[in-house]
Amino acid sequence: MRNGLIRFLKMRVVTVDCNSCGAPLQVGAKTRFVTCRYCSKRLSIQHSESAVYTEVLDDIKELTDKISQDMEVIKLQNQVEQLDLEWMLQRESFMITSKNGGEHLPTTGSHMVGGIFPAVFGVIWIGFAASMGAPGVFPLFGIVFIAFALFSTVSLPGKVKGYQNAHTRHQTYRRQLQLRLRQE
Repeated sequence: MRNGLIRFLKMRVVTVDCNSCGAPLQVGAKTRFVTCRYCSKRLSIQHSESAVYTEVLDDIKELTDKISQDMEVIKLQNQVEQLDLEWMLQRESFMITSKNGGEHLPTTGSHMVGGIFPAVFGVIWIGFAASMGAPGVFPLFGIVFIAFALFSTVSLPGKVKGYQNAHTRHQTYRRQLQLRLRQE
């Protein structure tokens, strides 16, 4: 018992000021946390090579919470940016190249024109070739145009629908991310 008392008496005591109210506090040299008896703030005792000082734990928590919130905002902004980059790449996969090399997105109107125009041209070709008495091979070119029209009519609606669905998904997810971003 006497050794414990001697060790206790030899324990070094330091005086620090409360970081909240400025009151002097006497704490053990190895003390890490203390509550100020004057203002009741919880304090962290910081030891550096040349000084001992206090920090209000609530301030540290507020700063940590603010940093965490800022990180969440940055994370959401990065998710929006990543989503937009992915959408640009996915959007490219839906592009249709026209006969003059231009690219455009599939629409219901282009699908209709892409199907009707070649079919009409094919029928007219067959009519002219047959009326002029052309050999049997020439009217067959009209059938090729009609087949292309049928292929366009069958394949393009899937591409139009696929594009519309993908675009809707992108917009919905982007709106959700931006709503979360506004809430932060």
